Amino acid sequence: MGTKNDDGRHTTILSRSAGDERFAATSIIRGCMEMLEGRPEWAEVLHAWSKTEKMGLAWKRYDRLEWIFGVNEENMYGSIAMQSSHDLELRPRHHYSTAIKQSGEKEQEPPPIEGFLIRLTSQKGMHQRMNKMFFKRLYFFTQDHYLLFCRPAKAFPPTPPKFASACMDEESGIPTSRQILNEMPMSWDIDPYPIDDGEISWLTNGNDEFVQRHDEEAYAQKQRNIHNMSQADGYIDLCRVTGVRIVQRGSSPADPNIGEGPAVDFQPEPTDSRQEDGATREFDDDKTFEMTLENGLVIRLQAYDAFTRDEWIKRLDTLVKYWRMRHADDAAELQAVRNRNLKLLEIDEEMESVVGQFAKKWEVKKAEASPHLHNMCALSGCRTIKMSGQLYRKPRRHTTFTKCHVLLTAGKLLVFRSTLRKGNGVVVPHIHQEHETTIDLNDCYIYSGLVTENDLLYANQTFDSNNPGLHALPRAYLSSDVFTSRDEDTAITFVLWQPTKKSLFRAQETGAQGKAKRSLRHVTTLGKHGRTIVFKARSRVEKDQWVLSISSEIDRLQEEKPEDIRIVSQ
Repeated sequence: MGTKNDDGRHTTILSRSAGDERFAATSIIRGCMEMLEGRPEWAEVLHAWSKTEKMGLAWKRYDRLEWIFGVNEENMYGSIAMQSSHDLELRPRHHYSTAIKQSGEKEQEPPPIEGFLIRLTSQKGMHQRMNKMFFKRLYFFTQDHYLLFCRPAKAFPPTPPKFASACMDEESGIPTSRQILNEMPMSWDIDPYPIDDGEISWLTNGNDEFVQRHDEEAYAQKQRNIHNMSQADGYIDLCRVTGVRIVQRGSSPADPNIGEGPAVDFQPEPTDSRQEDGATREFDDDKTFEMTLENGLVIRLQAYDAFTRDEWIKRLDTLVKYWRMRHADDAAELQAVRNRNLKLLEIDEEMESVVGQFAKKWEVKKAEASPHLHNMCALSGCRTIKMSGQLYRKPRRHTTFTKCHVLLTAGKLLVFRSTLRKGNGVVVPHIHQEHETTIDLNDCYIYSGLVTENDLLYANQTFDSNNPGLHALPRAYLSSDVFTSRDEDTAITFVLWQPTKKSLFRAQETGAQGKAKRSLRHVTTLGKHGRTIVFKARSRVEKDQWVLSISSEIDRLQEEKPEDIRIVSQ
């Protein structure tokens, strides 16, 4: 990339940005836009970009995009070595799409919903339990296409809307309990970022104090969502839900023994345990609704009253329809990008894995990358769930892989059990995925590729006479997207390394008044063996997405805390 200066001499954009190294990426973007402005064939594109898009830089290799953002945006020169294997591209910064096209019309992503519900169940999986209807008070909330739930004692509900001054107590200025109960609405909207003409409305006010207050409220809302996510006991995948309806007698095996009567009481203090709160012989049909799943099971939930039940049915039905189509569009985009690259490079599915890892830069220059699949949301944190999907996990080196579902949120990997089994190992159909473990990404390292071969241990050792040296077997995942791959084990594997030993570190910090304060804290001991957690993805493409998302989250955690490094003599 280059242009001519006022003296007519040719200068590169990189050299012109050397004077302001902190904002190297900004200088490169500005130089590229200035260079394109003089080209009439780019006039229409630049006009469209200037109206709706914010430009950014991304390193591209084959079908993968690595956005330059945050600290990397300031330290561009640390990435210049990537020019030997990557192409630096000017692209509009693309976030995860919040709309789908249905019958030629654009449908926006529905707002999430959250609140307290009572789960009514007579079974665990397909196994009926004593012909009783057990109930459990839980806090439900949606994030993307997941309906998560946690115990009420762990939940952090949103604050109610502010009361008018007429509702306040005249003496103390604080509303009484009776006033709160009388004035609090049954439901209210939470919108920390109201949009007006494509802009956040409270940013255009101009009052610094007003903007600061709304910014703090939006940050508190984000932290509340992260807290609820980290406390989730399980989730229901809305993409597996086929319908949301009012309760229908006969859909549960225990219905012949359950009568219609008063609903389960919302008011008693729930127990902070994973066990059921109790059993009931009757429930109120007017307050209860059901969700039917693809495996034939039914989830029965009781709301506070009939109005709240109708609101849950309407909102959940809209979310189910949207996210089922959104999930199908994402799968189609992944397949389309791969098929286009196979045609452009004239290779097959087996060779695609090798080309994606080891091909020279000029060999994959014609390949396409999708900004929808490699978007900015994981870096900017605009969604609570930064990455999610199915993985195969080996918690220790000398164990076997088990299928699980993983959600990546702020600084944590939430692992959920994918299947429910009997004592003899037979799979039992079930309605939700239970939380299994949480992996804290603080002080973790992640690596992938050929270096993971020693962590696989029991890898495939078959010999293919037609392809000596290759150990890849064709894989077919018969889920909704019917995905296939022929990647080797090392191409789809990544490893998280966790430190297991800590030592005391004497640190000196500067207080608020400039006084030095000494403290002791636990830090990771370097040069010691740690714990390795091995993951397998379905394909190389998904592995790349996981590695980029997790590594960016690890980098963010490291940026937020000071370095605890001390060199000691042996």
